[in-house]
Amino acid sequence: TLTRLEWDNILDEYNHLCAYCNGKGKKLTQDHIVPISKGGEHTKENVVPACSFCNASKNDKTLIVWLYQRAHV
Repeated sequence: TLTRLEWDNILDEYNHLCAYCNGKGKKLTQDHIVPISKGGEHTKENVVPACSFCNASKNDKTLIVWLYQRAHV
């Protein structure tokens, strides 16, 4: 399971920006690249920072499905 220190390190790795839109100054949330509902785990390898807009838009989609849908809208 993801620890607070691991989350802080992830935020630093992404320069406190959204992993998807690079939004700066937005409240960042933890997004699971592979959603928990699809078998993803709550680990540092599966969590990235996402602004609430991107996180809500991605919802429970896998990253590939979400990116495909965004490109074709």
